[in-house]
Amino acid sequence: MQFSSEFTQYQLYPKLPEGNWQILCLNLKQIGGRYFFDLLLADAVRHKVIPVLLNQCKLSENEVAVQEIVFDSLLAAWDQPLLNELCQQACSLIDRVLTDNQTIDWHPHIVFTELKNQFPLFNEMSNNNHHRRAVMGLENYSNGLKPIAMYQGVKQIINQLKNYPIAILDCACGSGAGSLILGSNQEHQVTGVDMDRDAVEFANLINTYDHVKFVQSNLADLAGTGQFDVAVSLETMEHVADPDGFLSNLLSTLKDDGIIIMSLPEARFHGMEYNSDHLTNWTGHKVKKFFSKYFTHYRFLVMECRDVNDPFHYALVAEEDVDKWQIENYFIVADKKDLKPKINTNQLSRKPLKILFVAHNIYPLEKSGVPIVTYNEATALQKKGHQVAVIITQAAGQAEKFRSDGILTYNIPPLDYVERFLDDFFLNRRQYLATIEAIINDFQPDIVHINNLLFISPKVMQLFSDYGIKIVREMHDIVEFCFRGFPTVDSPFSVRNETGLEMCRGPAPEKCSKCVLPQKHIANDKQSIKVKAFVTGKFFARLNYLNYLYDHVVDALVFMCDSWKNYVHQFIRGNQREYVIPLGLAGEKQATGGLYPQGKVPNFVYIGSISSLKGVDLLCQAFQDQNVLTEGFTLNIYGQVREQYLEEMVNGLVQFAGGKVNCHGPFGAEDLPAIMQSADIGIVPSYFETYCLTVREFLSWGKPVIAAATYGIKDIIQHDVNGMLFPVGNWQKLREQVTRLLKDRELLERLRVGAMNTKVATLAEQIAQLEQVYYEVLGHETV
Repeated sequence: MQFSSEFTQYQLYPKLPEGNWQILCLNLKQIGGRYFFDLLLADAVRHKVIPVLLNQCKLSENEVAVQEIVFDSLLAAWDQPLLNELCQQACSLIDRVLTDNQTIDWHPHIVFTELKNQFPLFNEMSNNNHHRRAVMGLENYSNGLKPIAMYQGVKQIINQLKNYPIAILDCACGSGAGSLILGSNQEHQVTGVDMDRDAVEFANLINTYDHVKFVQSNLADLAGTGQFDVAVSLETMEHVADPDGFLSNLLSTLKDDGIIIMSLPEARFHGMEYNSDHLTNWTGHKVKKFFSKYFTHYRFLVMECRDVNDPFHYALVAEEDVDKWQIENYFIVADKKDLKPKINTNQLSRKPLKILFVAHNIYPLEKSGVPIVTYNEATALQKKGHQVAVIITQAAGQAEKFRSDGILTYNIPPLDYVERFLDDFFLNRRQYLATIEAIINDFQPDIVHINNLLFISPKVMQLFSDYGIKIVREMHDIVEFCFRGFPTVDSPFSVRNETGLEMCRGPAPEKCSKCVLPQKHIANDKQSIKVKAFVTGKFFARLNYLNYLYDHVVDALVFMCDSWKNYVHQFIRGNQREYVIPLGLAGEKQATGGLYPQGKVPNFVYIGSISSLKGVDLLCQAFQDQNVLTEGFTLNIYGQVREQYLEEMVNGLVQFAGGKVNCHGPFGAEDLPAIMQSADIGIVPSYFETYCLTVREFLSWGKPVIAAATYGIKDIIQHDVNGMLFPVGNWQKLREQVTRLLKDRELLERLRVGAMNTKVATLAEQIAQLEQVYYEVLGHETV
């Protein structure tokens, strides 16, 4: 039997009390080729238990028997007969563990003695430790030694700041080890509080001090008492849904000159994804941002993650002394006297923001809806003095950083949308998210403005939130919800009826599984049940996870119109901050007055991509009619061909119409004024839209529109007032409206007047409203 002080710093007591101590439990582990054992020693008469950690043993060459016991030097003061008895008992128990286990590693290998019958709490705790309290003596060293090192560091901080007798609150004290460490200075009065009955009972079991007490309670019960000099709360606030309220309650337990010492875990290691009882995620960036709201200054320390095979070197250190990717815990030391005064934020001036957009691409790299909108918003915000950047998903290899038409652009590789859609929720995205983290650290945004999530994991929203960054989601589409990206004509849930085509009304798990799995892939009924259940379960997980993100992570939802908002709310529960902000057009309204010239042949204009979703097939069918062609008109089609069969349909119509229909191919922004000036009526036959800037572009030039009554269009087109509506997917009704217009020139004139009198939002109006949203969600953090 030998003694060693190598690990005495990890003991809970500076010295052990005398008593009739016997071994209640032994926990054997092997770390780096060395064998360690923890003891729980019990005095059944006094009903007390004391943990003695990191004792060592040396085994025989074949590792089947104990050759030597090395107790911690804490035990050296006890009587020799007691030590001899403990040594013999330890050897016997270690032999039992070695016999029962083929190999000994860093995991706990625990054996109890018959004394366990006198301490029924251990039976209860083994079956009910839902708070995952660290119970000293029963843990592996990664879980057991780190809390000790944390409290040892906290004790040193307290000794530096308060060198006189004080009252200390240990909030969420768990099984009490930390409170005992803080109570090693017998001049201090320590109160450990926890809501877990079993944890408090164990804490009282190992408490041998009169100046340390444990109470089963919660922080709210102590709020406002103002009785403590120091309030300690380690690894607690991640378990509450209202961190601001928690901090407020904790501060209210302090005297006016009191201090708080808190720790929070890094989400990369201890996020909600890995811990079922965590309600918030934290990163260093978010921790600093949170406490900077309340304190003029504070002390910030960190603790590194340690390998399970080297758990003996935990320490509180300065952030700059460690690799930031290895930081596992963050510590805040703050003085109540350094609290910022409460401010009416409405009276404060607004400072320029750093705004990070997320979209699959940006104009001029792609000339389509979301990229154009993102470009317009970004450039307009830059002109107003804000710093702007955008994440796009077009990189062929490594992520890259460049400027695109004056906008700072981070281009990352796209996720394989088809392969990863169903599995994304279940996959560990740590490496992928590291790319986004690097962008966050480089740009350091105040706001993330997400225009769509095409080719990017929705988990980025949780990551932005973990960094304390406010998220505004402008709902241009539902690509994160729908495997197809949007409702399509060929979806089994897009149904034709007597009036037209009713597009799929949004995702639901069982419905989506049928949409993804065509019957041709199902061999028999058994396979059908099995595969549908499997896919339905994955859709259930994804859709519910997305709703969680929109409920708890996204700070504001922005819709462009009411009809689209109502559609989305069929499968998104909603958000406490929702706004309807129409997308605006750059420049002033271009419409001019004057009567329609007598004898002028009306010119119908289609502008947009030649694609199925835009209803080009309906356009061709409506005009491919001899009765229509007897009327005087022209139809000019402008756009990039996206689908080959539609190019053939358009070319067929051009040939059939004998000069009345022309297709001009792609167009640029510089061509738009001439196209609009030449138009008399716009045609927008889309199967599905979420807003439709094209309709508003026509109206801004005073041009009425014949359009499908889909989302975003029916919000601004009033039938027979500033345009004409027809049921989605119904080319016969489109032809009917065209014929009406050609036969009734007075109707055309009325529609022109209605179009010129239609209010179309400007980009300046939209940006002013977006800025208001940004400042509202930021509150007083940016003023």
